Amino acid sequence: MAIRPSPKNPKYRPYRILAYAVYIVVVTLFSVNVIVNVVRSVMVMNPGKQPASEVTLTVRECLDGAEKLWRELDGQRQGLASHVPARNVDQDWSQFRASWMNEFRDIESRCALNSRDREALKRVYERLDHIQDLYTTHAVQFAGEIGGAIDRYRAAVQAVKGELGEGRSM
Repeated sequence: MAIRPSPKNPKYRPYRILAYAVYIVVVTLFSVNVIVNVVRSVMVMNPGKQPASEVTLTVRECLDGAEKLWRELDGQRQGLASHVPARNVDQDWSQFRASWMNEFRDIESRCALNSRDREALKRVYERLDHIQDLYTTHAVQFAGEIGGAIDRYRAAVQAVKGELGEGRSM
C-alpha cells in the first residue's frame, strides 16, 4: 500500500492557519457573548435573597405586603388574554416578573422570615414564590400555545368588521 501525499499545497499553509485562527476567534467571541448574556439574563430574572434588613416589619405589614404582591401577580395573570399581540405576552411577563421579584425580595428581606415565631408567615412567602413560578410557566405556555390562536381570532374579527365598514376597535 502506497502512502499518498497530502493534497494540501504547502504554499497555502499560512492562509489556512490564518483562516483557522479567525474561525476560532469568531467562535470564541460569539460563545462568550452568548454565555455572558444568558448569565446576565438569569441574574436579572432570579434575584437572590437579600440579606436581612436592619428594620423588621411587623407580621401585619409583612402579610399586607404579601397580599399586595399577590394582587399584582394575579392581576397580571388575568390580563394575559387581553394582551395585544397575545403571542408576545411572555415578553411582557418577563419584564413584569423581574420588577415583581425585586419587590418580593425586598419585602421578604424585611420580614425576618427565618425567625421561629414567623414560620407561618414564611410559608406564605414560599407559597407566593411558588405561585409566581407556576404563573411564569403559564405565561410562556399561553404565549406559545394560545396566543397565536387569540391573535388569529382578533384578525378574523377585524376582517369581518372591515367588510362591514366598521373601524378598528380591538
